[in-house]
Amino acid sequence: MRMKAYEAMVASPCIANRHPYIYILYTTIQDNSFLYVGETEEHNGVIGRLSGHLNYNPPGTFLSKIMEYSTYQIEEVGKVNVIAFDVSEYQIFSGDINKTKRRALEYVIHFEMLKYSCADEVTTPYTVISHVQAQERYINDSKIQAISQEILQQAIEMIPFNK
Repeated sequence: MRMKAYEAMVASPCIANRHPYIYILYTTIQDNSFLYVGETEEHNGVIGRLSGHLNYNPPGTFLSKIMEYSTYQIEEVGKVNVIAFDVSEYQIFSGDINKTKRRALEYVIHFEMLKYSCADEVTTPYTVISHVQAQERYINDSKIQAISQEILQQAIEMIPFNK
């Protein structure tokens, strides 16, 4: 019997830094793809938050959302990808006091990715499985809208669902 072996790849160790991030997790299981939008300023960056999403028992947020939106079990989830957007250059997202603004940015991106899932250029349909909440006053803020568009443009270039 062979020992179980797992592989993980990190494109940059910077995602382990404590910064405010918007991140996107995605995976494909058989012919179904799932996408999750989140925000964090976790002590260990996106890597720290990712560990919570991928916790096995009890299932972390990402894994439990896949099971909620499908009939798949945890054992069927394979490669999970993460794209992290460091928004620390914008002071409006740093610190616990600005969590509501990070959540507003997360909210806008969540719904834009949901809209994009129906776009003509999407060749692999995906389901957006994140749950978002935000205060209305920040969702329409012009700076948050502009930053969300910048993130969306990069995200759409990076996710494989339109290639």
